[in-house]
Amino acid sequence: MTPNLRVVDAHYPTDLDQLRAVREPVFVVEQHCPIEEEWDALDATSQHVLVLDERDQPVGTGRLTPARAIGRMAVLAEFRGHGVGALVMERLIEKARALGYDELTLSAQEHAIPFYERFGFIAEGETYLDANIQHRTMRRPLPAASATGVIAFDRGLAARACIIDLLRAARHRIGICSMALDPGLLDHDAVVALIKRVAMSGRGARVQILVEDIAPALHGGHRLIDLAQRLSSLIEIRRADRRLRRPDPARFDGEAHLADRPRAQEMWRAFERSWDRAQPETAVRALKL
Repeated sequence: MTPNLRVVDAHYPTDLDQLRAVREPVFVVEQHCPIEEEWDALDATSQHVLVLDERDQPVGTGRLTPARAIGRMAVLAEFRGHGVGALVMERLIEKARALGYDELTLSAQEHAIPFYERFGFIAEGETYLDANIQHRTMRRPLPAASATGVIAFDRGLAARACIIDLLRAARHRIGICSMALDPGLLDHDAVVALIKRVAMSGRGARVQILVEDIAPALHGGHRLIDLAQRLSSLIEIRRADRRLRRPDPARFDGEAHLADRPRAQEMWRAFERSWDRAQPETAVRALKL
């Protein structure tokens, strides 16, 4: 059963005992990090968050430093797998966006890289040792939101980050409209994992994919095609009856909004009209057989 959790802002050193109740069992006891290295000068200047359980006991934490880096992500062992880390990440990214940061970095333990990828972070460079644990640097662009909440992007990595943010906000339904399933965006492990999460979210879940030309994805081993074949009752692909080409397929100019319900409803209506005119993409099913 998922525990009743809530995320709150924490203040150093006022909430030091609660921060210590999570960080020291994880980093000092479990991972054998020297306690004198666990607490540093950045703690006093960073923004901290805590996740509390139903008894208001701390079970997870993380911090955002003035250097635009997320760090000290920790979840107590018995609460892992319950979405605690996701609550921390979402709040820290929200804080960074409010501060106007255009990029975030973090130092990820190697085993945690897939987790951070699901929040739009990209691993770069070689692995390195930190407290005798293998790490890699990760970055994610953070396109700025306008006063009305519109997020504009013009690069592939920024577009992927926006897609991931939108997919994380989705609960039971996704509509995708793409010329050829944009392998630079929709073929990424983290994107496919989030689409799978929605597809398997329970009764009424639905993933609809509208595509102009499925051939490049079929022949290129696109991960989303593989997922659609394995979850054929949950993910439906149709062939558009009109061209979906962007002015320049190599560019990723666009915009997103994470909370504009009227605009989202308008776009859904337009999507449904195109969906109703489209034909089932039989090539996906035929290849599977």
